[in-house]
Amino acid sequence: MMWIQLQDERMRMKCTWVSQIVFNGLLILHTVAGLSVIALDIHYPFSRSREAAEFIRTRYPHHLVLGHRDVGASSVCAWSDTRFYYPQSDQFGSFIWFTSQRNRENNSSSELIYKGDSLSSATLQPVIFLLTFPVNDTLLHEVARFEPAAENQEQYYIYLRRKP
Repeated sequence: MMWIQLQDERMRMKCTWVSQIVFNGLLILHTVAGLSVIALDIHYPFSRSREAAEFIRTRYPHHLVLGHRDVGASSVCAWSDTRFYYPQSDQFGSFIWFTSQRNRENNSSSELIYKGDSLSSATLQPVIFLLTFPVNDTLLHEVARFEPAAENQEQYYIYLRRKP
C-alpha cells in the first residue's frame, strides 16, 4: 500500500510542476501580446474619426455629408454637429439603425455618385462623400484621407464631386 501512495504523490508533484510551467507560459504569452497591442496603439490610432470630423467641420461646414460604409461613417458623425446621409439605409441620421431595410451591400462608386447628385439636387446643397475605402473614379476628387488606423473601418477618404 505504501508504494501506491508514493506513486500517487510523485504523480501529483509532476502534474503540479507541469501545470505551473503551462500557467507561467500563458502569462508570458499574454504579456507579450499585451505589449505588442500597446505598441500598435501608440503607433497607429484606433480611429481617425475625430480628425475627419474636424476637417469636415472646418473646411466644408455647408456641405451635406454622404457617409458610406455607414458603420465607419457613424463614428465621424458622432464627433460632428450634423446628421449624415447614409445610403445603405437611405436616410439621414446621427447613428445607424440595424433594420431589415438597411442594405448591407457595398454600393459602387457610380451608385454613390448618383445618390449624391440626387441628394444635392433635392436639397440644393453641395455634397461631400465620406468613404471608408479609397475609390478610383474620375467623377470624384479626393480632398483628404485619414489613414492608417488600427481598424480598417475607421480609415476615411473624403471626396468632392467633379463638375461634369
